[in-house]
Amino acid sequence: MSHTGPDDRYLLVHAYCDGELDPVNAKAVDLQISADPRLSAERDRIMALRRALQNKLPAPSAPSGLRSRVERAVGLATRRAGPSWNAIAASIAAAVIISASAWYFSGRSENSILMRELTASHARALIAARVTDVDSSDQHTIKPWFSTRTAQAPRIVDLASEEFPIVGGRLDVIEKIPVPTIVYSHRGHFISLTQIPGTAATGIAVGLRSVDGFHVVGWSEGDTSYWATSDIGIADLEKFVRKFRAAAP
Repeated sequence: MSHTGPDDRYLLVHAYCDGELDPVNAKAVDLQISADPRLSAERDRIMALRRALQNKLPAPSAPSGLRSRVERAVGLATRRAGPSWNAIAASIAAAVIISASAWYFSGRSENSILMRELTASHARALIAARVTDVDSSDQHTIKPWFSTRTAQAPRIVDLASEEFPIVGGRLDVIEKIPVPTIVYSHRGHFISLTQIPGTAATGIAVGLRSVDGFHVVGWSEGDTSYWATSDIGIADLEKFVRKFRAAAP
């Protein structure tokens, strides 16, 4: 695992508890936790908080239409009986990974991996207690939060007047690096706008992809590629992208 600073070690503990690390990095973080009482205490605090939230807060409701898409993905649509919806929702991330094999550009492995990571990150956020790590509509609150967690300052555009208000920000791990995701909402749905350094997505074709109700629109500006992921209609997602790109930097 690459060298990280003190803040990054605690950030990796959060990713470890959320199951977002690959096996190699998960093992490395596990060893760090075993050797450092402070990291061990942070892990215990996170897990205790997760248990408390699960016990005291109601389960989040799934977006409209998500159940039918998951049932089709795992082959339950034609069965009369099957697992409960709670069990299906708990395995949504796995269903997204399975459905990713149906992408029409699956012949390009680098595209498939990136799209799988983007849609899986978005799907995990939909079934989590919160879709963001920092809740704010103010870019002056969101940008400083990312300053100690990523190597780049995300571009944030206020589109509330266009019916795309900012919900907050989330740290995702794409291509094995932490990257900023700005979360917008639109008529009860969420849009994850992930911003990836150009060097991490070199050779990835931008454009529109769709599968099982999830849509991804990608484009590049300067040394950054942008990826908008959502289950809203394609027309609405493309409108969001147009408004975002047209806004002054």
